[in-house]
Amino acid sequence: MAKQGLSVSISVRGLYPTLAALAKLPDDAKGALKDAAYDLSVDIGKRIRVAAASRGSQAGLIPIGWGADVEDNSTSADSDLPVVWAGGEARVGTRRKPAFKLLFGSEFGASYLKQFPPRQPLGRWFFPTVQDASGLIADRWMAAAEDVIAKFSEGGDDV
Repeated sequence: MAKQGLSVSISVRGLYPTLAALAKLPDDAKGALKDAAYDLSVDIGKRIRVAAASRGSQAGLIPIGWGADVEDNSTSADSDLPVVWAGGEARVGTRRKPAFKLLFGSEFGASYLKQFPPRQPLGRWFFPTVQDASGLIADRWMAAAEDVIAKFSEGGDDV
């Protein structure tokens, strides 16, 4: 089956040791981190929506969501990490085309479809927005993780 959405990975220094430390904490700690990840997802998702709307009518039609709204079953809606998605099978526009068909043309352009701008392999609104916010994403998530670890670890107040 063809790809129907976008995903992007961001490199975060110290992510895996932090996730290993979080795995040893109680469920309350994991819930606090999931709440922080969801808040970060909302912020980034809204930034992507603004970027999409500024790119024109086709990009503005594409559904963009976060957290519990995840359309792709390969990503957990209950994640310790921020999750934002775009695309999916929703029918949009006057011709009721699937969103994923507009997604890739509006993000990367096309060389043969005149309704899309010329090809741009680096993206136009989704990937540049995430790339511009990557430092913020990493900093906010790591700060939230460190707060949770400090609060719930052996030296913390709640143990």
